[in-house]
Amino acid sequence: TLQPCKDPVTTQEGYLFEREAILTNLLKQKKKIAKAEKAYSKHLKEKSGKSTDGHDEFVRQQGPSSAIKPKGTEVVDKSKELNNFWVPNLQGHAVEESIKKPDTKTYCPITAKQLKLKDLISVKFTPMPQDVQGTSTICQEVRYMCAVTHDAL
Repeated sequence: TLQPCKDPVTTQEGYLFEREAILTNLLKQKKKIAKAEKAYSKHLKEKSGKSTDGHDEFVRQQGPSSAIKPKGTEVVDKSKELNNFWVPNLQGHAVEESIKKPDTKTYCPITAKQLKLKDLISVKFTPMPQDVQGTSTICQEVRYMCAVTHDAL
């Protein structure tokens, strides 16, 4: 957020985040996961409850064409040779897309390792004592110091 941390937390790998920023990131990941799970369950329902459109059933019941044909005439099926969009047999068919089961884990935006809310560790910085002029911590060039050695961080 480019501002001094109000409530800093760190991951187990040592990356420092503002609590509000990392919680926002984890919440966005959770919403994305929920959306993907909803799409996956919808896909499973559609796949299991797939019904035919009735076209195959109709053709099976009708059997071969019952049109009267004069003797000596042969019917040549040129539909295989034609390249016509409107002929059902020649239309391109969409490949059924399979949706993979979504991953339900949240990840660190820097390391891409799994990150849980309980893995975040609160950090307590020791602020530098204010100068005699009374400048605020935000205006100071060095804001924090080591709690043991009192070296500037």
